[in-house]
Amino acid sequence: MRVSTENRDAPRSTLHEETWGIGLGDLDAGAKMRGTWTRTKMLAVVVGLMACDHGAGSKDSGSATEDSGTATEDSGTATEDSGTATEDSGTATEDSGTADESCVEQAQAPLSWEEATALESQFVYQGVDEPIALVLMFHGGGGSMEDHFERVDPARITAEALRRGMAVASLNSVAHLDPDAGNELQWEEGPIGSNPDLDETLEMIRKLSSADELDVVPEGTPIVLIGTSNGGSMASRVAQIPSLQVAVTAIYISNAQAFHESGAVWPPMVLIPGAQDPGLAQETNTQLSERIDDPSEALLVVNPAEPVTDALLTRVAGIDCELGMTIIEGMTASGWLDDAAMLSADPSADRSWADSLPTEAMAARPQLQDLLTEAYAGHAPSGDQNEIVFEFLESHL
Repeated sequence: MRVSTENRDAPRSTLHEETWGIGLGDLDAGAKMRGTWTRTKMLAVVVGLMACDHGAGSKDSGSATEDSGTATEDSGTATEDSGTATEDSGTATEDSGTADESCVEQAQAPLSWEEATALESQFVYQGVDEPIALVLMFHGGGGSMEDHFERVDPARITAEALRRGMAVASLNSVAHLDPDAGNELQWEEGPIGSNPDLDETLEMIRKLSSADELDVVPEGTPIVLIGTSNGGSMASRVAQIPSLQVAVTAIYISNAQAFHESGAVWPPMVLIPGAQDPGLAQETNTQLSERIDDPSEALLVVNPAEPVTDALLTRVAGIDCELGMTIIEGMTASGWLDDAAMLSADPSADRSWADSLPTEAMAARPQLQDLLTEAYAGHAPSGDQNEIVFEFLESHL
């Protein structure tokens, strides 16, 4: 099944700095795959306006890990607000300098969590009453276990899992134990038996499901894996552990490296790349979905670009509709937003968009970058696709 709309040309961009983590290993894997698989009918749901140019990924600390691109964004569907004419007392007036009267703030309540230790690595978790699944979340390269509870779109994804009755847990990679690791916080790539990250994952599951330990879920609760960028490759490797019998996986902006290896185990999977991700996630995800040739087992959901509106910006804590409109006016004046409020370039590759931020928004710059990169449909996980992603996940529980 293929649902598509008109394509839109987009500029090619190259990452200047890792945000979710990209590695040469998946680029090599992608290069090995190109031209080697027979193309079958497209079994993807392409949710979007953009099918884009996705160029070279970036080098991640010399380790062969994974992915494809830049930062993050949000939930549901694009909101049409800012910069459009609004009606006031029957008279159409232009929104100039003040927030659109139709702007509805979308800030999400902060998520809470508990913290525990597996073997040596820490993890955070949140339980629910009568859980239908245990969702294990794996951060991107350079990220941490808190990302899925604090960053805009990962937190929206976590909140959706909790709302649907799924307990969640997010582990730190063992690289966090190295005081000299800096920002090179990748997941290990070794096989079962020689991979400390896999050992930590198994111990985390044991503690979460043991009545004598954390007792978050009953033993035997279905396992769901969610991985972002380099964490998507980790999720694909966890899925190879025979004893887990993983129920289903969701892979965001990632090549999911282990799924492309010879003899790989393929649990049901939903693949969510960005339409303008500068890496190879969309290409390799498309190849994998075509190879499996069954959308009930491998569903491709391409995240499209969307307009930047004042309502969208309120997903960042501390940004209200009025401040959101001020940000939009500055980005429009500097050429970062076109007449349709679409981003003109990748905001993670070129950070000059922040030069126009008002002083009161500077503290929110990291979260704004995540949000804008998702709006650009770059290397950022998107909560906008929560409904279709979680319907797929639930269908396999």
